[in-house]
Amino acid sequence: MVSKKFYTYISYYRGIPVYVGKGSGKRWKHTFSGASGSELLNEFYFRQKFFNDMPLETYVLRAYKDNLTATKAEKVLISKYLPLCNKCTGRSHSVDHDMIDKIGEFCHSLGFDLPESLESKFDFRFLFTPKGLLCKSVKLSENSPFEYGDQEYFIKIKKDFYICFPEYALQYINMTEEVDGEMFTAFTSKRILLGIVERGLTQPLSHVTDDLDWLVSAYTGESFAFSDHLFGNPHQFDEVGFRALRNGEFDE
Repeated sequence: MVSKKFYTYISYYRGIPVYVGKGSGKRWKHTFSGASGSELLNEFYFRQKFFNDMPLETYVLRAYKDNLTATKAEKVLISKYLPLCNKCTGRSHSVDHDMIDKIGEFCHSLGFDLPESLESKFDFRFLFTPKGLLCKSVKLSENSPFEYGDQEYFIKIKKDFYICFPEYALQYINMTEEVDGEMFTAFTSKRILLGIVERGLTQPLSHVTDDLDWLVSAYTGESFAFSDHLFGNPHQFDEVGFRALRNGEFDE
């Protein structure tokens, strides 16, 4: 039997793929060590350590019999996901028209100007994260739906729009002292989130709304299903039980 000691792996930040790699042994552990050769990866480590942001979730994808095959598979995955922390050529700036159009639909009712056209090489879901989306330089109006991030060329959407996008709940979920970022992602987001509800802790989305239907939509939506395709047994989320917990129908 041929030994398959090489493998590919992928790291997610708040459900967004940010790094693809290949290696052997414990190579994948560099993604959350703070001492990786990638400064961009290390930033996520320090974001979690000092700002209680979510750490990266890293999954081994597939094993290979030799390094060459693993390297070829790595290149395919990088081309597919265009992760933020991989240095690779061939990327071009583009606009996520569906997301920008949807933001535009809510601008009038929320009292904002129409959105500027943002051009980026990366996943536009970053707009809803504390880190923000790395974009081409853009001048934002005073009443823009966007705001500048903490770093140059990074743009975030204003919190007023969170309630309009329950499908991106994991990207903008609130990490409080009660809801530790590292604990939250330890066993996949869905199961930990249900445990938080069971213990009656401050809800990670209470800064957006307490509307039960909205919360169920957010918690059961696609944002929390990012890892389901990696496993043959997707994690079950009991919507009925969740509603009962929120309504106080269960005894301690």
